[in-house]
Amino acid sequence: MTGLMVAATTSIYRAIQQELLPTPSKSHYTYNMRDLSKVFQGMCMFAGVLDSKKTMVKLWSHECLRVFHDRLVNDEDRLWFFKYLKAKVEDEFSLTCNYVYGVPEDMESMNTTYKKLAYGDIMDMTEIPRK
Repeated sequence: MTGLMVAATTSIYRAIQQELLPTPSKSHYTYNMRDLSKVFQGMCMFAGVLDSKKTMVKLWSHECLRVFHDRLVNDEDRLWFFKYLKAKVEDEFSLTCNYVYGVPEDMESMNTTYKKLAYGDIMDMTEIPRK
């Protein structure tokens, strides 16, 4: 899976650099190699069990949303990113979004599901001190 994830993340990075260019109102739309590393750093911090391709893709999606999507300022750019991420899941990982996220594959359902996708251990009181 690592080769697929690196290829998919690199593809997102290149596409976002070409499609979502900085403008005066979007001056923070600058992406660099550190953003790529943040996706994988976030994945490495996951303390759970990655028991399936589905779980890996969900975690990867969460990290891509955290790193790339969280900077986007308007709905048009967010919708573009959701569509691109959906295409990457289907093309690179050969999985349907319905299987991975458990929702119908229309954009409204995907949009809602992506917004609810989150990983964290803030409520796990057994892991003190935090990893």
